[in-house]
Amino acid sequence: MQKYRVSTKTWLALLGVWAVLGLPQPTFVPGNIVIATGILLSALTLLSHFREVRILPVPLFLVALALLSPLWGGESESFAKVFIFCLSTCSALVFASYLSPREAISIVNAGCHIVVMITVVMVVVSPHLAFDQRWPNAGTLSGPFPHKNILGSVLVVGVLTSILMRRGRFAAIRMVSWMAVYGVLLAMAQSSSALALAAFAAVSSWVLMRWSRADAGSRHLSAFLAPVLVGSVLVIAWFNQSFFLGLFGKDVGLSGRDRIWRSTIVAWEERPWLGYGWSTAYDESSISANIIQSATGWFVPSSHNGYLSMLLQLGVIGAIALVFFSAHCLFRSLRTMVMTPSRERIWIFMVVALFALNNVIDSRLDSINWFLVVCAAVWLKKRKQEREPYQAAISHSYSAPPQKRSRAVVRQNSSPRIRARSI
Repeated sequence: MQKYRVSTKTWLALLGVWAVLGLPQPTFVPGNIVIATGILLSALTLLSHFREVRILPVPLFLVALALLSPLWGGESESFAKVFIFCLSTCSALVFASYLSPREAISIVNAGCHIVVMITVVMVVVSPHLAFDQRWPNAGTLSGPFPHKNILGSVLVVGVLTSILMRRGRFAAIRMVSWMAVYGVLLAMAQSSSALALAAFAAVSSWVLMRWSRADAGSRHLSAFLAPVLVGSVLVIAWFNQSFFLGLFGKDVGLSGRDRIWRSTIVAWEERPWLGYGWSTAYDESSISANIIQSATGWFVPSSHNGYLSMLLQLGVIGAIALVFFSAHCLFRSLRTMVMTPSRERIWIFMVVALFALNNVIDSRLDSINWFLVVCAAVWLKKRKQEREPYQAAISHSYSAPPQKRSRAVVRQNSSPRIRARSI
């Protein structure tokens, strides 16, 4: 870490672990405790060593909309979710403003390991609590979280950090060992979406690590051809949906998600601009929840799609802001990775890519995924602000008119010693 006092390093480490373990809202920890802990750790970090916190307009705009949404959406039965979303955004701004990506990877990796250890202990000591007992997910591993997909999203982050974190001796052995543990837990969770994302994270990280060793010309060419290749694969997958989805144990309806998505659009049409309010849209007494439930036959706490969830809760305005923020981060992280590849920049790109993909099949707007993508945006902004003064100085040196120099200075600079030193 940078030159912080021990207390500051401690609060930052606890804040990162809290983001991994607390933001997914564990089953046995009340939401009020999670919120109070996050506020306390963020405040202690600022008080221990005050540092300027980077401001991101789009995430803070979404935070403001979520806080104001009760004005048009009404009071929510689970208003704590508004504070979870706001706190995950603000704590990410603090966390990323203090730490570099390399330091953050290590802390997040430790948090994922803690989740794994808690899950393994629960499986051994109390399997009744570790495995979901509710229909239709009975028998699936959920660990300390209320749902298998939430545990799966944390495990996917752990897979990514295990591959891209810098290590010392026996790095390969430790990485293979942890990958085996994550693979077993993902299989026990029976989360098809998490398994697919974990496979994508592992393969993409390995390919990008090999790609980063190529020369600049090859990297730029591959970055240009990659969208063409990805587009071709998506077209092939679209016309062979049943085959590709069957590989992960899913049907064309994605376990009823198609009905949830269609009914979400129907409910959104009633309030298109500002939506029903953050979390209010999924209260059992709300109009939107009743519309979705009448189409699906069961109550759903989200639309299983982050973009549609944002559309229903904060309307077109919120959805446009989220899509713009995701696309902007994805482009900038890709550009940064292509220009100067490293493990940390590959990790930033993968964090953003996983967030964008995960929100297609699930809603990850107030969990560790959102926390990490806000951190990634802060690091990208810091890099841009650090690069601009250097570029301005270079352009100024080329544009400045040559100054007249005396003959003595010219003779002095033309001496062999000076010329050799300049070379």
